[in-house]
Order: sequence, then structure tokens, then C-alpha cells
Amino acid sequence: MKRFRFRWSRALKYPLSQAITQTVGRFGVTPRRRLHSLEAAIAVVQAERDRLREELRDLVTYTDAEILQLNQAIDELQQERDELQLKLWSLEEAASNLARSEAQESSAETTASPYPAVTVVDAIAQESSDDLSGLRLALVGGHSATRRGVIQELKGRYGLKHCVEIPRMTESNTNRSRVKAKIGRCDLVVIITGYMGHRLSEIVYSLKAADSLAGDVLQLNCRGKSGVVREIIKHLGEVEG
Repeated sequence: MKRFRFRWSRALKYPLSQAITQTVGRFGVTPRRRLHSLEAAIAVVQAERDRLREELRDLVTYTDAEILQLNQAIDELQQERDELQLKLWSLEEAASNLARSEAQESSAETTASPYPAVTVVDAIAQESSDDLSGLRLALVGGHSATRRGVIQELKGRYGLKHCVEIPRMTESNTNRSRVKAKIGRCDLVVIITGYMGHRLSEIVYSLKAADSLAGDVLQLNCRGKSGVVREIIKHLGEVEG
């Protein structure tokens, strides 16, 4: 009986030791390997993340530089356009002065005629106030649709040829020097207060106060095309009258 018990305990001893060894192996070696694998995978992901961040920084830097160059090019083009407009007005003014001078000389040569000569000045005085072909007009502020409608109306019905626009501050990058370059030689500067910020009107009046504007400043509270056109024609008639 003692021998049987010994053999039985000995038979149970080795299977239990093997089970413990296998269990320790499963809960010891395998988790370590998995941990190492996860750490390696995390390192790879972190390296890829750092690489993408670096590429993103380079892309942002490149995009900012391109945007800066485009803005500079736009500013240069706008300045060139304003300079060309001023040169065009200068040439037109010189041509007008030359024609007036020639007409006056011709009038002086024909003073012996029984009919009085009509000078260019007299012709201009006799013209209707509805003829705006010689007017240099500036429209400041207002809605873009209103400005377009006013320009079309004045060109179609009154022969307007020269007109510049100064949009509200939210429509373009407008500053004092640019406003002065565009409206400084205009005969009439019309401020349309609707859809317009105070900053833009302050720029115009500061230029007027500094004698930087050649013409009059007319501020209108109306917003529609018809009202603006009506007030412009009325103002010009009062000035000529």
C-alpha cells in the first residue's frame, strides 16, 4: 500500500511540474515578445508621424512664400494700372489744353470777321450739363452692383468716359496712398455711404483737407443706382449754374 501511494504521488508530480512550466512560458515569454513588437510598431508610427510633420511644415512654409509673392505681384500690377491711368489723364489734359490754345489762336486771327468767333471756352459753357464726356469721376464705397449700374447709366446716357472705383475696404486692400493715386486728379469724388465703412470716408476727407484732391467731394446717403445718378447730375448742374 505504501509503494502504491509513492508511485501515485510520483506520477502526479511530473505532469504538474510540466503544466506549471508551460503556464509560466505562456504568461512570461509570450507577453514580452508582444510588448517588444508593440514597442517596435509604436517607434515606426512615431517616426512616420515626425516625417509627416516635417513635410507639413515645409509645405506651409512654401505656401506662405508663394502667397506673399502673389500678393506682391498683385500690388505691383495695381500700382502700374494706377500709374497708367494717371499718365492717360495727363495726356488727355495736355491734348485738351493744346486744342484750347489752338482754338484761341484761331479766334484771335479772325477777330475782323463780322460774326463773332466762338471759342472753346464759350462752347464748353454752352454745352448741356448732361454731357459728361470731359468729366473725371470717382465712385467711392457703395455696393459693387450700384457702382456698376451708375457707371453704365452715366456712360450710356451722359457720355461719361473717365471713371474710377474705390471699393469698400472689405472688397480690396485699400490704403491712403492708393486712394490718392486713383482719385487725386478726379473732377468729382462721389462717396456712396451705403455698404461702406467709416475708414474709407475718413481717407477721402483727409485727402480733401490736405488739398490732395483736385475736385469736389460729394457724399450721398442714397444707395440705389437711380438716386446716385440723379444726385450727381443735380450737383453738376448746380456747380455749372
